[in-house]
Amino acid sequence: MSVESVFCLLLCVCGGGGILYHGADPSGGEGASELSAFPRLCGAPNYDVRNLTASVWTFRWHACINMGVNCTFKMAFCQPLPEFGNCENASVCMTGTNVISMKLGEYQDNPFIPSSSPGPSILFIGFLAQFVNGDAYNTTTAHACELSVFMEFHCDLNLHWPAAREGVESVVPPGALTDVSFDDTKCEYTFKFRFSGACLTVTPSSPVAESLSAGTILIIIFVTTLAIYFMLGISLNAARGHRGTELIPQSELWTQLPATVVEGVAYTCRCCTAKKEAYDSI
Repeated sequence: MSVESVFCLLLCVCGGGGILYHGADPSGGEGASELSAFPRLCGAPNYDVRNLTASVWTFRWHACINMGVNCTFKMAFCQPLPEFGNCENASVCMTGTNVISMKLGEYQDNPFIPSSSPGPSILFIGFLAQFVNGDAYNTTTAHACELSVFMEFHCDLNLHWPAAREGVESVVPPGALTDVSFDDTKCEYTFKFRFSGACLTVTPSSPVAESLSAGTILIIIFVTTLAIYFMLGISLNAARGHRGTELIPQSELWTQLPATVVEGVAYTCRCCTAKKEAYDSI
């Protein structure tokens, strides 16, 4: 085999040794096609909240303060709710039969908070959200305060929240809402949800190697073996008292290698020239 062929073979093998990199897929994930513009800094690290931030979400509940037995809650994340009734610059509002609307929480740039914060037990898996500075409210003990909302999103891989098309409110899917409670002493609503995006989706902060090709593995094995061969050979020859070029294992082979390569190249060139002359004579 000619030297040129050897180099071509090595290039072909090495060419497949590129390292592939991957990072977080910005187009993947649940509801990626429904994403709307919102601050990229708003979110819960290591959780997929893109569907929550892509729409205005609504759900109905059977018992609400100052609103009788039926009311509708509206909430938006990383964006304010469209203004209606008494809800201005709000992220969580409540509407019912007795009053037009009530603001439960003011718009927050980033309402998500770490799940390690005070609140749920240590067994809680998911993330939290909090909205404050709602409408003024008088408790049953005549204490004046401002309404607020505390939300728990628990991990449930089977409960996806498909966002509606742009401009249409999305309804919290059946089974996602597990509890609504109101603490009169704190003027605080607590919503508990199940959500597939509340399951950890940790992605690397920097690109990582996906895999090594067969060519790269072969080169690594070859170089490693060659290094071990020379180190052991030199150590053994040194122990035997050899010096200079005699330290190189099989020194005769390696000193004759350049001349052998040159001879091989010359032979290949002669073969190619001979074939060309034979064709020309025909």
